[in-house]
Order: sequence, then C-alpha cells, then structure tokens
Amino acid sequence: MEAAIAARRMRVSAIRMVTSGRRPILRGEASARADAAALRASPRRARRRPVPDPARGGDARNPAPADRGRRRSPARGLCGACCASCLFCLFCLFCLFCLLPSADPPGAAAQSEGALRSRRTSVVRGRLSSDVRLGIAQGIDFLIVEQARTGGFKSSQYPVAVNALAGLALLAGGNTEEAGSEKCIRALRDCTAELLKYQQNQGYFADARSQMYGHGFATLYLAELYGMSGYRSEELREALRRAIRVIERSQHADGGWDYQPAPQFGGSGPQQSDTSITVCQTMALRAARNLGLSVDALVIRSAERYIRDAQTPDGGFRYRSRGVAEMIGSAFARSAAGVCVLYSLGDYSSSAIRSGLRYLEAHYKDSSPFPFYAHYYCSQALFQAGGPRWQEYYDWVSARLLQSQERDGSWRAGVLKMERDPVQTTAMALIVLQLPLQLLPIHER
Repeated sequence: MEAAIAARRMRVSAIRMVTSGRRPILRGEASARADAAALRASPRRARRRPVPDPARGGDARNPAPADRGRRRSPARGLCGACCASCLFCLFCLFCLFCLLPSADPPGAAAQSEGALRSRRTSVVRGRLSSDVRLGIAQGIDFLIVEQARTGGFKSSQYPVAVNALAGLALLAGGNTEEAGSEKCIRALRDCTAELLKYQQNQGYFADARSQMYGHGFATLYLAELYGMSGYRSEELREALRRAIRVIERSQHADGGWDYQPAPQFGGSGPQQSDTSITVCQTMALRAARNLGLSVDALVIRSAERYIRDAQTPDGGFRYRSRGVAEMIGSAFARSAAGVCVLYSLGDYSSSAIRSGLRYLEAHYKDSSPFPFYAHYYCSQALFQAGGPRWQEYYDWVSARLLQSQERDGSWRAGVLKMERDPVQTTAMALIVLQLPLQLLPIHER
C-alpha cells in the first residue's frame, strides 16, 4: 500500500509539473540563460559590432550568415536547452502513463489489503498470474493425455460434447490447428477430426447421449475454430452450414429447443423447450453469425423472446417458460446461462440484465449440482459486465479452482454432483481460468 501511495504522489507531482509549466532546469540551460541575460543587460556601445565583409555580402546592420550565427550563440544554446526541456516533458508523460502503476479505481482505499493481494495473484493487467498459468498448463496436459489414452475421448458418455469442450479449452489459450505448441496443434486437429466423424449427412452431431447439448457445443467449437484458423476452411464452413440448419429447423414454436432435434434429423417429435438447451443453441448461432455466416434473424429473435419469458421476478431463470415446469423457480446454473446469452445477444443495460446480474452476485458462492456448468456461464456473464463485480468474482472462482485441482491436472465434481466426466469438468474449468485472455472470439467484449 505504501508503494502504491508513493507512486500516486509521483504521478500527481508529474502532472502538476507538466501542466503548470514548471520543470527542473537542465544542465547547460542555466548557463545559456545567464549568457542571454548578460547580452541583454550590457550597454549597446560596449557590444562588439560585426565588421562588414563586402566579399561575403554582409554589412554592420545585416551581418553575414556566419557572423549572425556567432552573434546568436547564446540564444542557440537556449533553444537547445528548450528542446531538452521538451524531451524531459515527454519523458514525464511516458512515465505517467507507462512506467508508473495505474491509479487505483474509485473506492479502492476501502478495500482490504487481503483483497488487493488477491487481485494481484489472479490477473495482472490482463495477464494471468503464475499460479493460474501453472494450473492451466497441468489441466491442458491432462486433456491431451486423456485424448491419447482413449483415442479421442471415446470412453466418455458424451463424446460429442466432450470433444467440443476440450477443443474450446485449447482454443481459449490461443492455440489453433496452425499455431501454438506442437502438442496442442496435434490435439486440436485430432479433436476436430474426431468430432466431424459424428456429424451425419444432414448436419446433426449424433452420439446417442449428448443430443442437442452436444450439437450446440460442437457447432460453437467449429465456429470459434473457423474464426481463429484458416485450416480446412471450406470443410469447416460446410460442416457449420449444415449444423446451423439443424439448429434453425429444430426450434420449437415458442422459440426454444429441447434435447431432441426435429424429426427430419432423427428426433422424436414435438417437445417442451428447455432453457439451458436453448441457451446452448443460441450461443452457437451467435458465434456463427459473428463470422458472417447466414443465420435466420427470426430464429434469433424467437430465442431471445423465449429466454426473456423464462426469467423470474428475482432475476433468475426457470427450467422451462411454459407448462408444469413453469412453476419451478430459478436456479443458479441455468440463471447464469440466461444472463450470459442475453449479453451475447447485445443486451447490456436492460432491467432484465441488471436483475440477472444481481441474482448471480447473490448466488455464485452457493452450492450447485452442476458447479462447472454453472461457472462456465457465470464467468462469461460477469466478464461481460466487467468492473469490480468481475474482478471480485474471478479472484474467488480462480482460487477455488486452483485449490480443488487434482494432482493429475484434472478437475472433478465429486460424488454428490451430477457432472461425472472429468474431461468435461476439466475443460470447463480451463475455459473459466483463461477467460481474461479474451482469445476466443465469443469472449471479446
């Protein structure tokens, strides 16, 4: 704290010095000023008048250029000193904005020393701390080892969703199929190739278990990969086009989606819409639209209407917006998803967003049967909100994640939770920790 106060005082002094015009007198400037003052104060008759030189075209009143230069040498010294002074001012400004620590935000003095220390350990000017970077590296190593061991996460109950989430976790660190560490490039290429094996001719990603959840995450992954890498562009674009068509044509009349796709893609027929699955499909469509791909605007507007109808008076979101399940109240996991997707759709300041953010702030420390899913969406919503609420949340969630990381680099939800796949939980934890990097296009503010 003392160092921060001292730095702030230095900045205030620099500002006053520059704005008031006062500055230290540089070496050589004092003597130049003295010479100029003596020249002005000396009697005119005592001054040495230049001798005209007709050969050079000069006279007493208009001396030749060389004589004029010799006569004005004190002023020339003063000019040089002024230039040096200007350089000093520029140096002060450079120190002000680049070298010295930034000023604390309003109200920072009221924060505890422990909170300030926690802030420094999580994110430093958009960069991740060494502890967070180490946790991320160990988590990525776990994903790569598990991918090689199972041959593309085939042992998972939800291979489509798991491959997509693992790919998103690798992309969130800035890796692509063309750039990054060799092991991450190879893992991403294997992940994409494995995922595309599950896409049917009509575009649906089918593994019998992930259903529309897996399809939504797979579409989101391919959209982010397509936006970050030119590798296999035409193949990815065609796969995306078919996947988008499945989402658009599987939307229900109320604007939402459920576990099954439309019958033409192998689904079982009309169902009630599910808020969580609706968010998953809408996020995928939004990512595709950001790339310039064709997405039906009416589908987006209908999805937004469904999500707004699912919001409860306390700011959270219910499981379904219609039917018997409408009576079920809000819960943290799906509420985080609801606020996240409203931000993604461009709602930044409505009453729905404000009440949703208040709900998340009040409940993100609560226990949830789907903790990794919940914080996957909560982190994105609060990151888009920014400000102190995001900083406080990230300090808390990053500390909790690092404390609960297993020795093999994975994260596991525990026997009392509903999330049983360590690849899914590890991938979601990695996406949360890497959010401040803003390397996924959908994470950009």
